[in-house]
Amino acid sequence: MVLDVEFAVVEGFSAPVTNMWQHEPPMRWIMRHINNRYIERANRYVEPRLTDTLSGKSMVQKTFVYVDSVGKECRKALTVDFGQSHKGVRFDAVSQLLRQAVLDWFARRDRNLKLVHESTDDRRLGEVRIVFQGEAGKVHFRIRFDASFTLAGQLRDSQCFLKGVNVSVDSRDFSI
Repeated sequence: MVLDVEFAVVEGFSAPVTNMWQHEPPMRWIMRHINNRYIERANRYVEPRLTDTLSGKSMVQKTFVYVDSVGKECRKALTVDFGQSHKGVRFDAVSQLLRQAVLDWFARRDRNLKLVHESTDDRRLGEVRIVFQGEAGKVHFRIRFDASFTLAGQLRDSQCFLKGVNVSVDSRDFSI
């Protein structure tokens, strides 16, 4: 019995491959022993892709992690910027200003994240809750902004000052 011995290069070391059924044969062996049609078919399946497409679940998970981190970044930026530039604004106008500030910040930060205003709740004095629908590629999501204000009076047209902004992103609100 005669064994056909080929040499395969693995990480810079040459090693004899004696059992062709257990080891993948080197490419020159394939080119020498197989016809061209099989080589074309083998190359089509062997070549690695440059970019792998993500499955739906992993795409949603990666988008959730990204939107969560960008939301935290937005919260920090809005707390500083909105608090300084809109001191003493009337409370009945603050929801529109906050909504526009969020939309402008996301437009500057990442153009691939598209936000659309869904609803605003400012019925309670000193609290504003804004919900946005967003889209990143094929993934749709919701992001909520809760802002609390200190009021100078007890009326809706009283001056207010920003106390804090909270951003919440829920993984159950993400879908394809």
